[in-house]
Amino acid sequence: MLSLGINTIWLMPIYTGPTLHGYEITDYFGFEEDFGDAEDFTNLVTALHNAGIKVILDFVVNHTSIQHRFMQNVLEYGANSPWADFYLWDGEPGNSNYEYYFDWGSLPNLNHNNKDVRD
Repeated sequence: MLSLGINTIWLMPIYTGPTLHGYEITDYFGFEEDFGDAEDFTNLVTALHNAGIKVILDFVVNHTSIQHRFMQNVLEYGANSPWADFYLWDGEPGNSNYEYYFDWGSLPNLNHNNKDVRD
């Protein structure tokens, strides 16, 4: 790859979620099993680095999957959920429409005004 001028690989998200495109994340600490596990990923990155190739991992910070446990909790408990303010709403959390990414209702936007979301 280096002989072709390729010195960096940019990987799509590898996190657990209901779709293979990786942008509908339900677990930021899990690995989508179709991509292997933590050891496989470490081995891949090590091999690429040893070959002089850098790795960029796409990391989604603006939304989660609607199936993420935080969002599911808000949908069940509304404003009483400890994660109610983790997402953006046009009214009371759980009892109004949540904001979502583009026109994909399965990708609720995170509330970056909330310090806990940023941390």
